[in-house]
Amino acid sequence: FLKECVKIVKPGKSIFITTINKTLTSLLSTIVAAEYIFGSAPRGNHQWNKFIAPHKVQRILENYGCETKLIRGMHFNPATRQWSRSSTASTFYGLHAIKHKGTGILSGNIVCVNKTRPMSTIDSKAVEYHSAMKNIWWDENGPINA
Repeated sequence: FLKECVKIVKPGKSIFITTINKTLTSLLSTIVAAEYIFGSAPRGNHQWNKFIAPHKVQRILENYGCETKLIRGMHFNPATRQWSRSSTASTFYGLHAIKHKGTGILSGNIVCVNKTRPMSTIDSKAVEYHSAMKNIWWDENGPINA
């Protein structure tokens, strides 16, 4: 997945990843509590084997010629359905990286040059949902650095 993301990003441009950390806290809050205790997410919605620690995402992106600029913890309030910044990345986090200029994607001994291609159609609800997170990354002066 990350390899494909890097392929479609132009060199010198940003990549933003938001996902769930692989911690005991995230297991308890997103699977046990949200799916089984409170029923705020459908059972089976979250898959533990797909949770990933920020340092692993950072390492993968580095292997594809990207530099991580910021990792920020995020919190979701199910009562208000709002996202906010968090002092910890123990459950949800966002990662901002920049693709280095002049780098391709390494594939064995072959370097694949970044090719632009049309983006697939994106569900408008997904765009609205992720747009709500903009205040975590941007303020009136541009990107927030820490």
